[in-house]
Amino acid sequence: MSPNDLPISDLVSQSPVLPSASVQAVEVDAPAPPPPKPFPGLWQSLGLLFLYSATQGVVMVPAIVLDLVFHTHIMTNPLVLAIATLASAALVATITCIQLRCSFLELIGPFRLPVRMLGPIVVTVIGQLFVVAIISLWIVRLFPALNASSERLEELLGSSGPKWAAFLLVAVVAPLCEELVFRRIFLGGMIPRFGMRYGLAFGAILFAIGHMNPVQASVAISMGLINGWWFARLGSMWPGVLAHSVNNSFSILVLFLQAPHAPAPTAHLGAEIGILCGGAVILTSAILASKRVFAALDAEGRIAGGTAVDPDPGLPVNPPE
Repeated sequence: MSPNDLPISDLVSQSPVLPSASVQAVEVDAPAPPPPKPFPGLWQSLGLLFLYSATQGVVMVPAIVLDLVFHTHIMTNPLVLAIATLASAALVATITCIQLRCSFLELIGPFRLPVRMLGPIVVTVIGQLFVVAIISLWIVRLFPALNASSERLEELLGSSGPKWAAFLLVAVVAPLCEELVFRRIFLGGMIPRFGMRYGLAFGAILFAIGHMNPVQASVAISMGLINGWWFARLGSMWPGVLAHSVNNSFSILVLFLQAPHAPAPTAHLGAEIGILCGGAVILTSAILASKRVFAALDAEGRIAGGTAVDPDPGLPVNPPE
């Protein structure tokens, strides 16, 4: 009998490919869903920034009403401004903790501030003060109308409330809250999303927008880039908190010591260029010193891949499953 005359069942049983037993279905696992993107991204950070600023305004509403009704000066008291700043930072931190499913202590992360970084931090602040002072002076000279907001802020801090309260607001509360929001939270999401360069650039721009003062844009961008770089390399916001506090302390002390209604400094372009170049040299040397510290820490195995690895940075990138 030829193969063409065999029944179909016999052909199947003799086939080298198909077994004679019943064929069982093979289960194929579905592809795993992609992991969630790090939080917050750029647009989420913009939303949190709006919420951060709006919350300060909402907290200030009772003080504004009291000032209008009873002709008091509660709104301009530094303690009230400190409470508004703390409340806005707490709200942003709470939203981030809920999204990342972490505790507030995990969000803050470890206290990592190497002693060998203290020198570069202080020198960085000194160089920044020289550079941004000249740049801000030139901006005000070119656009005098922009100086109005800075003058109102100086009058507020210099004449309303006790000086210790103004110092507490500027040198303690503001650095803690702003480094938590702009570095620990915003950069904690944007650097994993966009990489070091774009993450730092976006973070510095958001920091400048958050100050809502064009005269302060140069110092905000400079501080945002350098403090963000320290955060990315060390996995800790505390070097930025220290630098931010030292910078603001210098500024508030100068404000307290200067004579009221002091005349604007006379323009000496040559001296200003010299100060600018000297500050740039100081700032560059401080950045190079920071890089040497990072290289030493990297050689010791304490940082790798751009962020600290010992101990754990503490801030989760994605919510746990």
